[in-house]
Amino acid sequence: DGGIADPIPFEKAFSDGCDRAVVILTQDKTYKKKKQSGLSLIKLKYKKYPEIYKVMSKRHDLYNEKLEKLNGLEKEGKVLIIRPSSPVAFKRIETDIEKLRTLYRQGEYDGYINEMKVKKFIEGDS
Repeated sequence: DGGIADPIPFEKAFSDGCDRAVVILTQDKTYKKKKQSGLSLIKLKYKKYPEIYKVMSKRHDLYNEKLEKLNGLEKEGKVLIIRPSSPVAFKRIETDIEKLRTLYRQGEYDGYINEMKVKKFIEGDS
């Protein structure tokens, strides 16, 4: 997890010599990151570290650019992207057990569906 500096750190694998990669995302194909809310609080809290604010204020753009690059690499057969098949609709800290169970079942289903894709990709039959 690249966190703030590199939200989808797939390029590190390629710079380390990989020619293909499996990338696992936590959001579905329609997801686009929106601008961070509460930036003024971040700026205030980290006033001794102005670069944190600078990076956080552009983080959504970097994330979305990385998604575009990934989509292109997937079309070229260099990346296999595993992600939820439908939007993940809950908060970061979710307390609704039924929502969590539903997401868990979706994850199981998506894992099952993607299992053969991963095997083919690893074997070079993408």
